[in-house]
Amino acid sequence: MGRRRAAQRRQHHRPPAAGGRAAMTSLLLRHQRFRWLWLGQTVLFCGVQFWFVAITWLMLQRTGSGSAVALVLMAAALPRGLLMLVGGALSDHHPPRALAVRASAVLVLCTAVLTLLAAHGALALAPVMTLAALFGAAEACVYPAAMALLPQLVRPRLLNRAHAWLQGSEQISNVVGPALAGVALAIGGATAALALDAGMLLLAACCFVQLRPRPAAWHRDAAGGLLRGLREGCVFAWRHGAIRTGLVLIAMINLAVLGPVVIGVVELVSLRFGGGAATFGALQAAYGVGALAGVALAGRLDRFRLDQPASALGWLSAA
Repeated sequence: MGRRRAAQRRQHHRPPAAGGRAAMTSLLLRHQRFRWLWLGQTVLFCGVQFWFVAITWLMLQRTGSGSAVALVLMAAALPRGLLMLVGGALSDHHPPRALAVRASAVLVLCTAVLTLLAAHGALALAPVMTLAALFGAAEACVYPAAMALLPQLVRPRLLNRAHAWLQGSEQISNVVGPALAGVALAIGGATAALALDAGMLLLAACCFVQLRPRPAAWHRDAAGGLLRGLREGCVFAWRHGAIRTGLVLIAMINLAVLGPVVIGVVELVSLRFGGGAATFGALQAAYGVGALAGVALAGRLDRFRLDQPASALGWLSAA
């Protein structure tokens, strides 16, 4: 009896054949709605990565202070982190397409204003921090809205494949965005690079405008108000040990790694080794390559059901 159950579990967890995966992917890519979402999210992710590399490099060049760079990045990170759950709740109470379009428009506006400031040599710390805070708040809304759109655009049996494509585009943008930012800064300068980034974000917003969810695909969450949704989300995350542990791990890794990777690398490139923007962009792209390899490795570990060793490795890395 035990062997039969074990065989049934193996059959249940067996990955689909290569031909089946190819057929599902082909069927998914026939959906025009999904193609617009995938293109919009990919361009958006590239634009956001471009923005952070550009603003990091520009602020260090204008101020020569790592503290100023840290303040700008913190001004963007705090609203993004604090409001991400709010963005998810807003996507439950308002049409996610409209939310994604409006949040993308805010990203475009922030980048356009930053372009004008760079063109006039007025990249002072206070206005840049204000724009960074608005940028981070808009990010906190556009990401959950884009993910909430997915079930409205594709059939349920294609959701897993669609999620894989969106996650893959996010990882690839961690490589393409920084590399493109470094090249644009090195060739065209600050104003041209930021104008290019504004154009990328505008293209992403236009892709979201093209989305047409299925009729009656979205229903307002009538279980309670926005505050109740936030409270339920926090309680749900805290009661599930895997989610709670994952949140702690992510916070520790971000605290221990992202600061040295972003601020430490840009100071090493510019102030110690005398490198240029292209070098900084290439190093940030290399970080993205490492993250992409880590995702692939995590998939292999999950296939072999090494949950506890993987968790231990995560704690060790965070420490």
